[in-house]
Amino acid sequence: MKEQCLGKRLRWRLVAVGLMLVWANGAWCVTLHVAPGGRDSWSGRLATAMADGRDGPLATLQGARDAVRRLKKAGPLTEPVSVLFHSGTYTVPETVVFDALDSGTAQCPITYGASPGEKPILSGGRLLTGFRVEDGVWRLKLPEVAAGTWFFRSLFVNGRRATRARTPNVGAYHHIVSKAPAVPGATEAEKKARDYTAFVYAPGAIKRWRNFEDVHVVVYDAWATSILPISTLDETNHVVEFAAQGIWKMMAWDTRYYIEHAPDALDAPGEWYLDRERGELLYRPLPGETPKTAEVYAPVLEQLLLLRGDRKAEKFVEHITFDGLSLQHADWTANIAFAGRAGAVRPYEVTDRPVGYRGTQAVYPVPGTVELTDTRHCVIRECEITLVGNHAIALEDGCKDAVVERCHLHHFGGGGVKIGNAGTRTGLALSERNVVDNNFIHYGGRVFRAGVGVLILRSSHNRVSHNEISDLTYTGISLGWDWGYGASSAHDNIIEFNHIHRIGRGHLSDMGGIYTLGISTGTVLRNNYIHDLHCYKYGATALYQDQASSEILLENNVTSNCHTGGYTLGYGRENVVRNNILALGISHQISLGRHEEHRQLTFERNVVYYLDGNLTGHKWSEGTFLADRNLYWDASGEPVKFGKYSLEQWRTESGQEPASVVADPKFADVHNGDFTLAPDSPALKLGFVPIDMRRIGLYGEAQWTALPEQADVLPMEPTPELHPFTDGYETTPVGQLPGYFRVHGEIPGAGIRVTDRVAATGRHSLEFTDSPDVKQDYNPHMTFEQMRVLDGVLRVAFDLRIEEGAMPTIEWRDWFGGPIKSGPSLTIKANGKLFVKGKELMDFPRDTWVHVDIVCVLGIKRTGTFALTVTPSGGERRYWNALPCGTRKFGKVNWVGIISGAKAATRFQIDNFRFDRPDAD
Repeated sequence: MKEQCLGKRLRWRLVAVGLMLVWANGAWCVTLHVAPGGRDSWSGRLATAMADGRDGPLATLQGARDAVRRLKKAGPLTEPVSVLFHSGTYTVPETVVFDALDSGTAQCPITYGASPGEKPILSGGRLLTGFRVEDGVWRLKLPEVAAGTWFFRSLFVNGRRATRARTPNVGAYHHIVSKAPAVPGATEAEKKARDYTAFVYAPGAIKRWRNFEDVHVVVYDAWATSILPISTLDETNHVVEFAAQGIWKMMAWDTRYYIEHAPDALDAPGEWYLDRERGELLYRPLPGETPKTAEVYAPVLEQLLLLRGDRKAEKFVEHITFDGLSLQHADWTANIAFAGRAGAVRPYEVTDRPVGYRGTQAVYPVPGTVELTDTRHCVIRECEITLVGNHAIALEDGCKDAVVERCHLHHFGGGGVKIGNAGTRTGLALSERNVVDNNFIHYGGRVFRAGVGVLILRSSHNRVSHNEISDLTYTGISLGWDWGYGASSAHDNIIEFNHIHRIGRGHLSDMGGIYTLGISTGTVLRNNYIHDLHCYKYGATALYQDQASSEILLENNVTSNCHTGGYTLGYGRENVVRNNILALGISHQISLGRHEEHRQLTFERNVVYYLDGNLTGHKWSEGTFLADRNLYWDASGEPVKFGKYSLEQWRTESGQEPASVVADPKFADVHNGDFTLAPDSPALKLGFVPIDMRRIGLYGEAQWTALPEQADVLPMEPTPELHPFTDGYETTPVGQLPGYFRVHGEIPGAGIRVTDRVAATGRHSLEFTDSPDVKQDYNPHMTFEQMRVLDGVLRVAFDLRIEEGAMPTIEWRDWFGGPIKSGPSLTIKANGKLFVKGKELMDFPRDTWVHVDIVCVLGIKRTGTFALTVTPSGGERRYWNALPCGTRKFGKVNWVGIISGAKAATRFQIDNFRFDRPDAD
């Protein structure tokens, strides 16, 4: 039976792209039907079953694939094939694989799609029913779990991912106390390896739980998270060790973590726990949920759909389209081993050994729920992929000329679309010439926090356009996978007309709206709108050209409200940044990581507008570049400064910016996203070309383009509360480090340890020992980084005792993503003089305890000043109420440091260190 190949929905799309003649000349095709209640033993030529049961629709995707195989076995295709799925939920019991035998041709493509106006769902999960309720917890016996034949790491309730039982609960974390001590007799290599696999935890944070092998520790580093099973636990010394190494030393960053899937962590609504030993699922419901009405799915599969050719035999999967299908309910892949870290043969591989997942940038090893390898001209169109654990779609090695268009990818565990691979550089294995267009990609990174909206690894000639990408915990679009000036493996990629926003959400650091790496000749980033990027601590830049990013054109982009500004170049050469609007960066606006002798970039005809933060960051004033015809404006009324220079001084000093101006660009309503320039804007006189933002983002009918307005907004990660505390070091053994603080720059003879030599009260204090052998004058130093105080009043107080030649510095910093803004800072010189911002305040007594009290107002009521009280033991109290902060715009704190700067054999001690929030008066 021949039928028209495409419904009205597809027919009009063909007309729109100029294929009307194909339709008019009678494009017919073979049509097969799949419907609930169908049978894979039927032919599929009928949409509904015959009354006598002799024939009817097919039942499954596997059955449809096999029916098409039978068609092809009868002889080469002479007509297109259309497989129409009718509304319903189709269980996918095992991953469906399409190989070269399943290919169509350019003249006779094969389409697996939704029947017009219907929504078929392909589910890799199992619907769970029959819960009983005990003490408010839903319980369900699962014999397969007890038998060891089924175990899952995700649960989906009423269309959302339920929280795997965790402690502390969502929004809170444990912090590592210190690095783990070396094992007696360990070699130097073993000592170094232990820094990656073990740490000291606070008492009570980790326990030897029942079902211990199913507990994960989720560790947050700067730009990645690791999901690690516990190998050994020393409960006496509070040392935990993991089965695999993390990507960084456990104390390399402000490392924080939480425990996932511990039996006693099931304490908050929306959490669940799978008891392997008892074969039972437990779920603590959200308010209003009932077992009778809830739709609960547990995944059986990790991947739903694979297209897998064979490049060695030059047999590719070709001309297959998936259209209008919804793919749901898949798990995330655990136990990905890495070569050199967990014994993988290849650079990485999925293993049965309990190694967990070592956090990596952009979670590139994670597989796709839908994955294409060695394919040609395959299409994923108008599909929904949601409630899955890995990347939504992976265009892997050998995937060429694929199209992902108008898909809705959301609530996924990793990233949205991954293109290419990390280790593939040449030949048939390259993924190239792929298109990702007009997709809504959002609410990702739900398991692997470093998931990216669209990730291009070593792949070229791709186009990523007109996508809306939002509500991710890491980067929006990332391209390139080389950290130096080696031969390019990602070039000629076009990134255009994308709307990227609500990225980061306070989870990770060092991310970009669009992030690039390596030489990328012919790559263009244009007409993208990027706004509202928020990092955990540092690095959330709209246009972020990281290491060796080179030969890239960035033009006609608009950026706004990003923590680390609109543009950063780590280092690179021959980049062109022109005709962009870079607005309202929070820390700074434009930044350069390091100076190089070659021309690093051309920066011209840009509008840079800001209210908070600095104009330039890091080493912009040291760069080798050409800058001219730019407009700069600080709407706060502060003078525009290029580092320490005004524009005129900078022009004289550097020879740059001969025609640039400081002037109000006259935006229509910059704070509400209207960047229209007034007709008399001075930017136009510089040659700035207005940017038509109406073309940015999704296109098509209103029902599609309005979808983002109805979508879930990923909550911002809560700002860690500062819990007032005082540490007198009495509970920390002599010779060890206190909790809460990180110590840097120790060498033999110079370090920071608890002592019982002297104390202000009790028996212990914290002693800083310095040495002439220390290379840097800021080492050793100790930092407190476990808070973000954004407003109100903060007090830091302590007792201080200095010895002859000691040079302590106490400083607060606003280090939220770029150049440091220094707050209250006081230094004692070797001669015993106390200074604040170059001004001498007093002689600081030696060999006696002195109480120091620092108070500063933060947030919108900030004054750029602080109060200082110094009270020597038995001496006269001294008070200053308006000492200048290091930076006038200082108003937030996420770093408090104590530095020993002597570079001499000397010591000082701290005792009774205290944080609190006094009343504003």
